[in-house]
Amino acid sequence: MSRPIKQGSIDQSTVLRFIDSTDGTPETGITDATAGLALWYRREGGLKVPITPVALAALDTAHTDGGFEHISDGYARVDLPDLAVAAGANGVAVGGSATGMVAIGSYHTLVAYDPFDGVRQGLTALPNAVAGAASGLPLKAAAGDFLNVANVPQVAPDAAGGLPTTTKITDARLGSLTDWINGGRLDLLLDAIPTTAMRGTDNAALASVCTEARLQALTDWLNGGRLDLLLDAIPTTAMRGTDSAALASVCTEVRLQALTDWLNGGRLDLLLDAIPTTAMRGTDSAALASAYTAARAGYIDNLSAGAAALEATLTTIKGATFAGATDSLEAIRDRGDAAWVTATGFALASAYTAGRAVYLDELAAANLPADIDTIKAVTNKLDTTLVLDGAVYDFTAAALAAAPGGSAPTVTEIWAGLNAAQLAKFVTVDTTETTAVAGSVAKIAQGTASGLTAAEVAAAVWVEATRTLTQSAATTYTQVSGSVITLTRGDTLSAAITGLGSIATRSKLWFTVKEKKGDAADAAAFVQIEETGGLLYINEAAAVTAANGSITVNDEGVGNITVTLKPVESAKLAAGSSYVYDVQILTSAGVVTTLTSGVFKVTEDVTRATS
Repeated sequence: MSRPIKQGSIDQSTVLRFIDSTDGTPETGITDATAGLALWYRREGGLKVPITPVALAALDTAHTDGGFEHISDGYARVDLPDLAVAAGANGVAVGGSATGMVAIGSYHTLVAYDPFDGVRQGLTALPNAVAGAASGLPLKAAAGDFLNVANVPQVAPDAAGGLPTTTKITDARLGSLTDWINGGRLDLLLDAIPTTAMRGTDNAALASVCTEARLQALTDWLNGGRLDLLLDAIPTTAMRGTDSAALASVCTEVRLQALTDWLNGGRLDLLLDAIPTTAMRGTDSAALASAYTAARAGYIDNLSAGAAALEATLTTIKGATFAGATDSLEAIRDRGDAAWVTATGFALASAYTAGRAVYLDELAAANLPADIDTIKAVTNKLDTTLVLDGAVYDFTAAALAAAPGGSAPTVTEIWAGLNAAQLAKFVTVDTTETTAVAGSVAKIAQGTASGLTAAEVAAAVWVEATRTLTQSAATTYTQVSGSVITLTRGDTLSAAITGLGSIATRSKLWFTVKEKKGDAADAAAFVQIEETGGLLYINEAAAVTAANGSITVNDEGVGNITVTLKPVESAKLAAGSSYVYDVQILTSAGVVTTLTSGVFKVTEDVTRATS
């Protein structure tokens, strides 16, 4: 327990000791610049308040709030802020910490008296003089003696040698004595009391009323009793209201009114009564603790960064040459109204040319139906000419027969329609040779043979130059097309998403796939991958292996990323389903932004094995 401190004192200091957090040895090198040094104080019923350390020039430097100086052997002087010892609390704790160190704190009781006042400890109800001295409390010389009143203030005689006017026996005072004299009013009252009823314990009613405690109270009032001595010790001339100039200057109407406000039923008293005491104790209040959460504190922290970002955005929108008279929304509106009425600034005449007028006339009711019939005459024949094969239309077997000519052309007719370059594609096979001659006309084109033999076909094939396939046997497709990502179930997803904009300030980056927009919980995601956390959720369940999903940032300046999902995870998704996805960022300033979104398709697979 440290020394007591008077409430409301100023320039108070305390001592903390710093020891090594591992072996407990004193930290002799502690200074205000020590790494991690953090000082604080907490008043009874209040919150912990930080103290900013300030270097002191020497141990005897004048008090500075937060002043810090090592004394010796790990002990350090700490200068307290005046608010730490202000009135209103019964004690204050002081502590701290530093990197690798433990601070042994101090606790000071805050008292209403002055523990260093050797005369009356700051208690103004007592005389400010040593007991027994002039103006001090009277003392008894020894047990059983009367009080020594030698030093009790005496009443000086007036100029005539008599009592001063304020202490003379007046007619009013003599009248009071007359009431006590034999035959006076009080004497008569006493005479009227039956004497037999005043004989102590003979009267049960008196015995029950005149108790030891009450008799002791009366003793205190008797001449020489405790209360009587206190009254005698009070200088009478200083207690006569407006007779005392000092009292008149202190006890003003304004101050008396302020006291009235504090009295029971006064304005301040009523206000204090209306305050729920339990709700005013900082974190002791459950309502305050539940309302002021860490998340909401974060919102307050973000106000500064958000305001700066908003200001920067508005400045960019405004432009460097912004002028309110011409560029404000009101000015643009007024200028637009005038332009629309007069067509000023619109190149309507140059845009609406005579040629374009003809195009518009063609859409008239008289021309449009005929144009549509002409188109239909051609497109109707596509029903028997083309057949859909996957995503490609091919000619049907009856395509030539359904040609506009009305009948199938002969081979000779087809041959006649070929040009020289097309003719060079044909090879003639002589029926008597085992080799073919390139560049000649096929005998089937001459209509002289019924068909080619197997040997002739084989010979024709081998004379052709060797060709190399330029595309795989299966049709190649891209997993990302525009805003659509297509994944074959059980395949590895490697989706390159580009042009998201700068993501250099990110603290987190998510790729999320859900059944539809508006699904509230991320735990219901079919796929969720975070850049640092890996795969978080798969098929509406927490992922077992985070490494099975990843986001690789290829270029954070322009926002190019690659999202990867291993086949063992993609095999868990339902094929034939269409989902939605987005890419979302959380910046270091706490700003959340959705960078892009689109459709995520899962198609059927054939091979189900993934390992």
